[in-house]
Amino acid sequence: MAKTMLRKKLLARRSGLSAEECRVFSGEIQRRFLEMPLFRRSRVVGLYSPVRNEVLTSEIFHAAAALGKGTAYPRVRDGSLEFIEVRDLADLQVGAFGIREPQGERRVALNDFDLLIVPGVVFDREGGRLGYGKGYYDRFLAGEGFRGKRVGLCYELQLVPLLPRDRHDVLMDVVITEQRIILRGDPTGSSEEE
Repeated sequence: MAKTMLRKKLLARRSGLSAEECRVFSGEIQRRFLEMPLFRRSRVVGLYSPVRNEVLTSEIFHAAAALGKGTAYPRVRDGSLEFIEVRDLADLQVGAFGIREPQGERRVALNDFDLLIVPGVVFDREGGRLGYGKGYYDRFLAGEGFRGKRVGLCYELQLVPLLPRDRHDVLMDVVITEQRIILRGDPTGSSEEE
């Protein structure tokens, strides 16, 4: 199935979730993430502001802040993403594409991230990701210096066996659903870390 059709189909599937289902599934996904040694070892975490039934990330923000970890959120500037440090969710205001963006000026460099949580429409069991088609995250992650781990959060209904890939597509190191944690390179697609 072509990327455009797959994106449309999965966006419709995700939009069919109720607010309660999003809340419950997101809570389980975030719990799984927060229990990972990967999170406990991290110092700086990149998050996203959820839109259109995306997995919520506020519990991760609050846990990171309570542990003294740095957090940053993206905003679109001059056709590309930049990440800005956020210390309070009230600092996020509606910006490009109706997404809440940081208003500050304290940029976080690509090589400062230990973990970058990446939104997506569809993920596969090998770390593949299909976004909204603008390529912001693929371009950002293709930049030199990223040493951290890329984490995709999605509902189980957004997971497919294998996505079509282009050369510029960036793979996730970890994909987390409400049912499992998938580590790239795990042939079963259902591994838990450590």
